[in-house]
Amino acid sequence: MRETVVTQTAKEDLEKIASFLQDSYSQKIKTDFLTAFSERLLLIEQMPFMFQASATNPDVRYCLVHKHVAFYYRVTDEFIFILSVIDNRMNPDNRPF
Repeated sequence: MRETVVTQTAKEDLEKIASFLQDSYSQKIKTDFLTAFSERLLLIEQMPFMFQASATNPDVRYCLVHKHVAFYYRVTDEFIFILSVIDNRMNPDNRPF
């Protein structure tokens, strides 16, 4: 099984989103989001190629966590790198992959 590595960029993105959810909504909403994120990671560990490849970079895959949040990841022989966590409402031209 591949080891999952969350990059510094993805950690910062995740922290910003989690803080926003707690500050704007509630601790429960934040917890529900983090649970959904963790569940997606478990799925990817079991089936790393189950989510669609990025249109601009086929080595990077796109996983929807919530209708407003997704993350990009890359799979190698030994690792699954979580590259970035994004708000889907952003301008598509500004997406990292």
